[in-house]
Amino acid sequence: MTLRIRLLTGLGLLVLTAVISSGWLVLQVARRELDAAQLADGRVNGIRLIRVLSSAAAETRGTLDAPATRQALAQIAGEWRARGVVQEIAIVKDGVALIGTARSEDALGTVASDVVVRRDGDRLRIHGAIAGIRGDRAAVRIELAGDDLIGRALDRAGWLVALVALLGATAVMVFGAVFVDRIARTITTLAAAARRVASGQLEEKPLPADARGDELARLAADFNEMTDALRRERATVSAQRDSLIAQEKLATVGRLAAGVAHEIGNPLAAILGFSDMLRDDEGEQRPERRLAAADRKDAVERIRGEAMRIQTIIRELLDYSRPVPAATEAVDLVEAIDRAVSLCRPQPRFRDVQVERELPAELARCLASSARVEQILVNLLLNAADAMGGRGRLVIGAGVANERVELWVTDFGPGVIAADRDKIFDPFFTTKEPGSGTGLGLSVSLAIAQAFGGELTLDAPAEGRGARFILSLPRVVVDPPTA
Repeated sequence: MTLRIRLLTGLGLLVLTAVISSGWLVLQVARRELDAAQLADGRVNGIRLIRVLSSAAAETRGTLDAPATRQALAQIAGEWRARGVVQEIAIVKDGVALIGTARSEDALGTVASDVVVRRDGDRLRIHGAIAGIRGDRAAVRIELAGDDLIGRALDRAGWLVALVALLGATAVMVFGAVFVDRIARTITTLAAAARRVASGQLEEKPLPADARGDELARLAADFNEMTDALRRERATVSAQRDSLIAQEKLATVGRLAAGVAHEIGNPLAAILGFSDMLRDDEGEQRPERRLAAADRKDAVERIRGEAMRIQTIIRELLDYSRPVPAATEAVDLVEAIDRAVSLCRPQPRFRDVQVERELPAELARCLASSARVEQILVNLLLNAADAMGGRGRLVIGAGVANERVELWVTDFGPGVIAADRDKIFDPFFTTKEPGSGTGLGLSVSLAIAQAFGGELTLDAPAEGRGARFILSLPRVVVDPPTA
C-alpha cells in the first residue's frame, strides 16, 4: 500500500471515527435527557390523576369497592383514556381488580409512600394508591404511552450521523487528496534525490525550495544544503585523491626513468659506434680501405633504427607522465595492456620476465579512464617483477563476470604472507627495502579503481605460490542493434 493511500485511508477513518463517536455521545445524552423528561412528566400526570381518583372516591362517601365508587372511578378512567392521556388504568384492592386487570406488581401501589414511575419498553407505568373515607386502600396502576416519536427521531438521527460521517470522510478523502498528493510527490522526489545522492550523483538539486515555506519546503531546502555540503566535501576529497595519484605517478615515472636511462645506453653506444665508423671512413685517404656503399647504407640504417628505438622509449615515458583528464570513457583493455607492457619492457627488472597473456578473442570495454587503467597496470606489473626478483613468468588475464570486466595480473614469486594480506592496500605499507618504493602504489591503484565504481582485490593462494591481483571495473553495456 502506497503512502498516498495510507494517508487518505487514515484521514477518512479518523473523520469517520470522530463524527460517529461524537454523534453517538450526543445521541446518548439526548436519549438520557429525553428519558428523564418523560419520567418526570409521567410522574406529574400520575400524581394528578391519582388525586382526581381520590377526590372522586371521597365524594361517593362509600368504600372503594362499593358499586357507586367503582362507577365513579370507572367513569373518570374512561374519560382519561378517551382523551388519550392514558392507555390503561387499573385499581386493585386486596388482589381484586375494581377497574382494569389485576397484576402481581400492583402491590407496589399499596406499600409505596410515594408515586413510583417505571419504564417498560415504550410505556411508563405509574404505581400509587388511593384511600377511601373509611380507611381502606387500593392500588392504582396507570400506564402512559412514552413519547416514542422523539425516540424514533433519535434512532433516525443515528443513521443520519452515520451518513454525515461517511460523507465527511469521503469529502476529506477527496479534498485531502490534493494535499496528500503534494506530500507524496514531495517525498517521492526526495526519495529519488536520496537515491541519486547515494549513487554519487550530486549535481542536481531535488526540489525548488524556499526555506521560508512550510515544513516540506524547508525539508527540501535542508536536503539541498546537505547535497551542497556533500558536493563540496567530495570535491575536496577528489582533489586530495587526485593529488595523491599524481604524486604516486610521478614516483613511478621516476622509477621508469631510471630504467629508461639504463635501457637507452645500449642503443646510444651503437649509434656512437656506427657514427665513429662513418666519420673515420670519410677521413680515409686510401680507397681500398673505404667502406662499400652497402656497408655505409647499413650503418646509417642501424643508426636510424637505434635512434627510433630511443625515441619510442622516451615518447612512451612522456605520454605516461602527461596529466590525465578526469572524464570517463569506454576503455579498450587490450590496448591499455599493450601500452603498459611496452612501457615496462625497457626496465632492467623485466629483462628476464616472460609476460604471457590469457585474453579472450573479444574483450568487452570497461567504463573508466585509459590513462588511469594504464597507471594501475604499470603499478601491478612493476610490483610483480619486483616480487619475482626480475626473473620468472607473469600472466595477464581478463574476462567478464556479473556485468563487470575483470583483469588480473598473476606472478609466480614468493606470494604475500598471511600477516601482510590485510595491510597490503594500506598507504605507505611496503615489503620492499627502504628507498625502493613509496608504499602508495597499491593504495593509489585501489583508490583509482573505486573512483570509477570498481575494485582491486588480492587473490592470494598459499604462501610460496605467487599472488594474483584482480582489477574489476564496470562493463560498458552496448545496446543491441535495432531491426
